[in-house]
Amino acid sequence: MDFPCVPLFTGAQVRAHELNVIGCGEETGFGLMQRAGASIFRLLRYRWTSARKVCVVCGPGNNGGDGLVLARLLSEANIDAAVALVCNPDKYTGDARRAYQDWLQCANRGKTCSLGDLAEHQFDVIVDALFGSGLSREVEGDYAQAINSINSQSAPVLAVDVPSGVCSQTGSVFGCAVQAHATVSFVGRKRGLYTGRGPGLAGDITFIDLDIPAHHQADTGNVHLVSQLPSMPRRKSDSHKGCFGHVLCVGACPQYTGAINLAASAVLNVGAGMVSVAAHPDSPPETLSLPTEAIRVIDDIRGATASSLSVYDVILVGPGLGCDSWATAAFEAVLDSEMPLVIDADALTLLGENELKISSPAVMTPHPGEAARMLGTDSASIQQDRFASARALQQRYSGVVVLKGNGTVVQSPTGTSVIGAGNPAMAAAGMGDVLAGTIAGLMAQGLAPDRAAIYGSLLHAQAGDYASERLGNGLKASDVAERLRHVSVRNT
Repeated sequence: MDFPCVPLFTGAQVRAHELNVIGCGEETGFGLMQRAGASIFRLLRYRWTSARKVCVVCGPGNNGGDGLVLARLLSEANIDAAVALVCNPDKYTGDARRAYQDWLQCANRGKTCSLGDLAEHQFDVIVDALFGSGLSREVEGDYAQAINSINSQSAPVLAVDVPSGVCSQTGSVFGCAVQAHATVSFVGRKRGLYTGRGPGLAGDITFIDLDIPAHHQADTGNVHLVSQLPSMPRRKSDSHKGCFGHVLCVGACPQYTGAINLAASAVLNVGAGMVSVAAHPDSPPETLSLPTEAIRVIDDIRGATASSLSVYDVILVGPGLGCDSWATAAFEAVLDSEMPLVIDADALTLLGENELKISSPAVMTPHPGEAARMLGTDSASIQQDRFASARALQQRYSGVVVLKGNGTVVQSPTGTSVIGAGNPAMAAAGMGDVLAGTIAGLMAQGLAPDRAAIYGSLLHAQAGDYASERLGNGLKASDVAERLRHVSVRNT
């Protein structure tokens, strides 16, 4: 089952693409700048058809050059365009210098404004052309002031390439960043626009390749954006429940019995044939509101052998597991079974505390806090570079890592996927339990851990989008678990 996906690049890789084209003589740098400016112009006119006053805030370098080309085109189209230069124009060189000179010669002969004029003139659109994808330092001084001025206005903001202040590689922020309503990005999709703080600051993202042929693209490092589900194989007419796998969910200490219910529901809702539950012995059956179809395993799993656990196809361990002596012994029994695993929640804490390396096929599903404990750092460090964090987790513990969050990162031994779906309404208790059950249910049906991790993460995120469209911000994890089936049907 192949996933429709598109490559993601760092800013440096995109610049290498451009240099490859220029070096081959197929295009000039100024030609690319002209095409970029024209593309911004068309998008602005399409999105804000009634805009008559536009301010283009330009910084140094080619990003500012793109903005200057745009300002000239707006002026030539009889739109009141002004440029706010946040640099000494003497610093412009090469293609950006030529764009600046062309703008000085345009119809309004280079109309300028100051950052203080942004509010006074009440522009219809503000264009952020301060920094491109090459920014790699904290934003300070006049540039920080410019970003704060842009963000203080009520006019919609269109960012050129990436919102200024956002790291194009990681999605983190260099001190402060522009809050854009829309972003137009060129040549290659930048990784930082799709994870961390990048998506929220970019707004609606439009990608334009500027007609640069794919054979000029540099190696991505096998990082891709996945936003479209493939179809699951059609089931044979003589299928039975045994054909679609049996998942054992291990957890449910007395304080957290709901987590196992959510996970077991998700297992069934994605099509697994059977689900069983091994709960903490102190959790009475009446406290577990399990799906009617679930089988409660009465025997204490601490005494389970690898042979006895081999009747299951996948073991999900962690939802509501706790960290007491029972939890530790149960987790050790699961690890000793060498069965395919999905490891979540408290089981991740136990994994990190014991610095264990997983030998069986496994998917780990940490949120940033859990990832921080597993790597001996803090959540802020994890979020600073989610790609590096996911790689570090995979290298330390083996298996497949699903680093949850805005722009979930799935790291396998062979590549990296970013999940292009999900929304803030999913920031609710129990969502991770549903995700873990989703992945376990798909693994039980025969998907390899890396494929199940990608498919399950995207299915879960799309179910959340589907639910939030109908239910708004009052979204519960059980709502998403229920809608897993709707999304599955829509994508087959």
